[in-house]
Amino acid sequence: MLIPRTANTHDPKAGDVLAPTTVRWRILALLGGFSLVSYVCRVSLTVVGEPIMRQFHLSIVQLGWIFTSFLFTYTAFNTPSGAWTDRFGPRRVLTAAGLCWAGLGLLTAYLPGGVLLPASWTLATFVVLRLALGVVEAPTYTGAAKTIADWLPDSERGLANALVMSGAFLGSAITAPAISLLMVRVGWRNAVSLSSLIVFPLVTVWWLYARDHPREHRGVNAAESAIISGRNGQATNESAATAGWRMLLSSGQAWRLSAIYACQTYLGYLVIWWCYIYLVEVRHLSLVRGGFAAAAPFLLSIFTTPLAGYLSDACTTRLGPARGRRLVPMIALAAAGILAFACVRARSGRRAIILLSIGAALGWMCEGPTWAAIVEVASPIAGTAGGFLNTGGNIGGALAALATPWIAREFGWNAAFGTASVLAFVGSALWIGFDPGRPTGEGRLS
Repeated sequence: MLIPRTANTHDPKAGDVLAPTTVRWRILALLGGFSLVSYVCRVSLTVVGEPIMRQFHLSIVQLGWIFTSFLFTYTAFNTPSGAWTDRFGPRRVLTAAGLCWAGLGLLTAYLPGGVLLPASWTLATFVVLRLALGVVEAPTYTGAAKTIADWLPDSERGLANALVMSGAFLGSAITAPAISLLMVRVGWRNAVSLSSLIVFPLVTVWWLYARDHPREHRGVNAAESAIISGRNGQATNESAATAGWRMLLSSGQAWRLSAIYACQTYLGYLVIWWCYIYLVEVRHLSLVRGGFAAAAPFLLSIFTTPLAGYLSDACTTRLGPARGRRLVPMIALAAAGILAFACVRARSGRRAIILLSIGAALGWMCEGPTWAAIVEVASPIAGTAGGFLNTGGNIGGALAALATPWIAREFGWNAAFGTASVLAFVGSALWIGFDPGRPTGEGRLS
C-alpha cells in the first residue's frame, strides 16, 4: 500500500522553510518530450515522401492515402486511449505506446519493398503500418492530459498544456531539416530508422522517473505536495458526466467549436503533410533547403502559441468569456486565411516561405483559445468534450491530407492553398456566434 509522503517542510536543524521540489516540472518536461518525439515519428515519412514516390512509382494521390491512413486510426482511438490511460495509468500506457512507435518506425523503414514482401504489396504495407501508428500514437495527448490533471494545480495547467503543445511544434520544426540531412547522406530508409531510435532513451527515463500520482514519487516533498493539492478542482456533475455524449451532441456550441477546429486544423495539416513537397516540387528548393524552410512555421509557433493563450486569457478576463475568448482566434484565423491565399501567389520563393510561415503560425495560435472554449462550454465533462473537439480537428486534418494532392493535381497548388484559405475564413466567421452560455453544471450545455 502506498503511503503519501508527509515530510516536514522545515529543516529541523536550521528551522528554515524548505523550498518546494520541482518534480512536477520534470514530469512535464518528459511529457513535452513525448509530444516532440511523437511528431518526429508521425511526420518523418512526409519528409521522405518524394523519394518514396520515385522508388516505388507511387502517385501523389497514393502518397496521400499513406499519409491519411494514420489519421483514420488516430482519430478513432482518441477516446479509447483516454480509457486506457484512466485504467492502466499514463506511466504504463505512454511507455508501451513509445515502444510501439519505435518498432513501427523500424518496420516502416525496412519492410516495404524489402526482401520479405513482394513489390506489389508496397502501398498496402505502408498503409497498414501507418494505421497501426495511428492507434499507438492516440494515447500521447490523453496521457499528457491525465498526467497534468494529477500533477499540476489549476493555476499552472494552462501553461503546462501550452508547453506540451510547444513540444509538438518543436518536433515538427526539427524533423524536416534533420531527416533531410540524414536522407541525403544515408538514404530514406536509414533516416526513418534512426529517427525512431530516439524513442528508447525517452521511454527509459520516463519509466524510471515518472509516477502516475505525486504521492507515489519519492522526490516530492510536502511543500510541493501542498502546491499540487491546492488545485481548485471543478465539481463534477455525475449525471452530466454519464450522459456526456448525449449532452454534447445536443449542444450547438460544441458542434460550432468542433467545426471551427476542423477548419483551422485543415490549414495546419496542409502545412504538416504537404509544405515540404510543395517547397521542393513547386518552389524548386533542394531537399535540404526545403527541409529547413518547412521548419520555419513550427519554430515560429513555439513562441506564438503560448503568447496567444496568454492574450486570450487576458481578453477573457477583461471582456468576458464570450467576446474575450473568441477575439484572438477570430482575428488570427482570418489573417491566416489571407496569408495562405497570398503565399502561393508570391513570385519570390523567399516571400512565399515568409507568408506561409506566418500564416501557419497564426492558424496554430488558435489552439489554446479553442481548447479553453470547449472547457468553458462543458466544464464538468471536459474530457469527453475535448475528445469531441479533437475528433472534429482530426477529421479536418484527414481531409487536408487526402484532398490536397487531388486538388493540386486537378486544379493546381493555388487551388489547394485557396481551399485552406476559404476554410480558415469559415472558421473565423463561426467564432462570431460563440457564446459559452451556462456550463453543464447548471443543467445544460449551451
